Amino acid sequence: MTHFQVAEPVPSSLVYFDLSDHFAWREPRPQEIEQRRALLNDLLIFDILLRSGGVSSFDTLYPPRDERSLVRLLEAIENSNYDTLKKNCLIYFLLKWHQDGREAIFAAQNCITPQFVALTKAYWYLDSGNHISVRVFFSYVIPDSGL
Repeated sequence: MTHFQVAEPVPSSLVYFDLSDHFAWREPRPQEIEQRRALLNDLLIFDILLRSGGVSSFDTLYPPRDERSLVRLLEAIENSNYDTLKKNCLIYFLLKWHQDGREAIFAAQNCITPQFVALTKAYWYLDSGNHISVRVFFSYVIPDSGL
């Protein structure tokens, strides 16, 4: 009698992530994200978004520390109560941590509108602590009205 082991299904968005030596959350990034969370009263914008989507234990899911925890996070996003666009925005946010442009490919392939891309980028800049980029980004997205 032959026994087959059935592989567990993985989230379809996993193919966009680098799981090799260039994993986006290798040391010291998880600690940096945790420090940023502590500075913001233990609640990042990404945490708020996960919680609003019905994801419990968001602080144990993010940041992922290895492939297995990334799969758990992507599954939580996939099973959240958000619509497809919002789920894709959360994935876009995660892909932005690679800092190599793969999030733009994902946005194009999944038809994320420019307004949602801009908002998700702003959230990422704020959570990452990149305030200079946030100011430059918002001055581009929201032109000065002269008020």
